[in-house]
Amino acid sequence: DLAEELGDLKNKSLYIKLVKQGGAEKLLRLAKEISERNGVKNKGAYFMSILTKVQNDAKIRKNAK
Repeated sequence: DLAEELGDLKNKSLYIKLVKQGGAEKLLRLAKEISERNGVKNKGAYFMSILTKVQNDAKIRKNAK
């Protein structure tokens, strides 16, 4: 579960919504990678910032074609 991996149970519904939108394996892989980082204080917020960046980069690449 993403929320447990990131230690962010208060936003569990957000993570459920993200999984339903697709890419559950990629999301879990990213969450595990972030959870292993020791210097990150708010892993949920860091996860969302990385996810947003990845999604924006994908949109840019799609529009460039």
